[in-house]
Amino acid sequence: MKGPESVDRGAVSAAASGHGLSTFRYIFNSVTAIAAVIVIFVVNTMGVVRTVQVLVGSEDTPRDYGYHSFNMPFLLREAALDASGVRAKVQAMLHAGNQVSYLERDGAGDAVLYAGGCSVAVNATTDRIYKPAYVSFLLHSMLEEYGGQANVLDNSTIAIVDCSFEGRHAQDTTAFKAYLLAANLGWLVTFQLQTVMANIPTRRDTMPTGTVTITNMSLASLVATPALPPTDPLAGLSSSGEAVHRMFTSRGFPFNNATFDEVYINDTTATGAWDTFVMSTQLEMILQGYGGMYRGSQNEQANYNTFVWHLSPNHLEAIYYFNYQGVGRIKNSWAWGEALVSGYLSFTIVASTIMACIISKNMYSATSEWWTPDLSPSIGSGVVFRGIMTILAWWIDGWWALQEWSYNQGNKRNNLLDMYVLTDSVKSDCLSLFLAGSALVASAFRLRVNPAVPVIIFIVVHSQRTAIVGALGFILHRANVDLIANQMLNVVRSDSPGLDMWMWHETLDFNATVVCNEMSWLFLALIIFGFYCFLARTSAARTPQQPVESAQPRTATFETGGTGAAPTLSGPMNALTCFEASTGEYLRRKFGLMTGHESYRVVKGGVLPLEVLYVCVGIRYASPSGIWTSGWVIVDNRFLFRTDDIMKVFFNIILFHDIFRAHCHVITEGKVDKTVIRVFRRDITVKQLFTLSLRPLA
Repeated sequence: MKGPESVDRGAVSAAASGHGLSTFRYIFNSVTAIAAVIVIFVVNTMGVVRTVQVLVGSEDTPRDYGYHSFNMPFLLREAALDASGVRAKVQAMLHAGNQVSYLERDGAGDAVLYAGGCSVAVNATTDRIYKPAYVSFLLHSMLEEYGGQANVLDNSTIAIVDCSFEGRHAQDTTAFKAYLLAANLGWLVTFQLQTVMANIPTRRDTMPTGTVTITNMSLASLVATPALPPTDPLAGLSSSGEAVHRMFTSRGFPFNNATFDEVYINDTTATGAWDTFVMSTQLEMILQGYGGMYRGSQNEQANYNTFVWHLSPNHLEAIYYFNYQGVGRIKNSWAWGEALVSGYLSFTIVASTIMACIISKNMYSATSEWWTPDLSPSIGSGVVFRGIMTILAWWIDGWWALQEWSYNQGNKRNNLLDMYVLTDSVKSDCLSLFLAGSALVASAFRLRVNPAVPVIIFIVVHSQRTAIVGALGFILHRANVDLIANQMLNVVRSDSPGLDMWMWHETLDFNATVVCNEMSWLFLALIIFGFYCFLARTSAARTPQQPVESAQPRTATFETGGTGAAPTLSGPMNALTCFEASTGEYLRRKFGLMTGHESYRVVKGGVLPLEVLYVCVGIRYASPSGIWTSGWVIVDNRFLFRTDDIMKVFFNIILFHDIFRAHCHVITEGKVDKTVIRVFRRDITVKQLFTLSLRPLA
């Protein structure tokens, strides 16, 4: 074995080169790990904020959605440019005894009226509300209190159903839209009917109600452009008049056929509902639609929409668009478990970061060299703890948060009911669950994996989750069937040939099919990470490990305070340091999510990298990074504390009571005493806690 006097210049040059590469790798790993921790902190903290919002209840900003009628603007354009031609079409239908017609467009784009029904049926359930007999009955009922010249009893008018109405194609049997056109093309009446709930404060009662807005437009107010704009859904039309909407309600509709009473809107409530009064009786009714799901009540666990529809002053908008104005609402009074576990991780990251900054500053003051912090084991254990507790938190709330998120993801993919879900909450849960799984996989492969690797995998896979689930969903077909069935639970069948009721519904059971399918992307992310670990393990096994020998081999043993004789042989690196023997931390057995921290030994001016351990004059030392990533820190240059115990001591001091048990080891001449000492709040001051540092320990 060569002594220090026999080391040649080539070896020193190679050592210096290796030192430069190792230093760069160490800094790169530390910086990327810090960046990953920042991402984890941001995602987790956003999850905490969203979870608290869900806990107290949150609502979305108002958003518009609804059903378009694409054909009617083109019929009106023809009426504005060629009134005689349209009048002839209407008279032909009326002379044939058809008081209800169905509007479509032919291959040339011209409006065509059909009798008996639309040429393409959607399904029997949906088309039943557009059969001629029911359309005539419904229009007659809605016009009873309307007055004026509009009626469906003679050939002076014709009822029109736009076959392109999106509500019909969406198989929505709770919404209805039709038109009544004067045979002389003098006016057009638009009917927009929706089943909603009515709250009657004086009776402390709620009941289903059919609410219709009726809008009358004079065709003389229409102005059409000479040329048809290619992309204008209103077919180049504009109206010089201002729309006036009249509202009518039928209490108990669609389960009974009560008359439609005219109401006026007195105000809009804080939830966006219409506060109305019946004009004939002054009965107050608060009208609003509901859709979604709940468990227990809307104040316990609920995810639903409330809606009314827009009453535009523009005639053409009412004709073309049944424009709902909805507000999504979410509430989970059982989300306190998720808030606690996610808040714990954010607190751990902040506390570990503060300690790392104090240590780095103190080490710079002592050595004039900055120490780049490695990943704190408190963060690593906190991530695993957060992942395990996430499962418990989901169980506490009956898996509600995960299920509503899964339903919302599936609904968006299938163009179903779009609910309001604060996805940041479940995103942070999934990240912690994935990181916990990644730590276990890395430990199983006996690897140290930079946390940036699983974080990058998670971000990429999460961003593509919709495409992944749509293409690789484990049980995609069954899940889609369940999603459609869940939406249909909003429809309460009226057991009549007419409309149905749109309502929210209670969901008590946990749908594992939908949840497992929507979580396919997370399983895929774990598989990708496992494959990465397999490649890393295989690569490490194929790389020959060169034994590193000491420049000055020793065979002597050293007395380490309180530990007795401990071998410190350099070379094979098999003996334990005093730090390891005293604390029970075996640095070589630390695996999971952590940086590949390194230390160095000096050989005649050259520096050679060693993993974990710092070698000096043949004596092996635990490096600062090795101590830190094992979960220890030095206080006042004399005591060795666990990082978790630092926070315990801090809280004991500020609370003036020894609530938390904290312990430490004494450091004597760079050696760690094996004796464990209980630390009370009077044994240490807050000022001493700011002397945190690290240095090589034997």
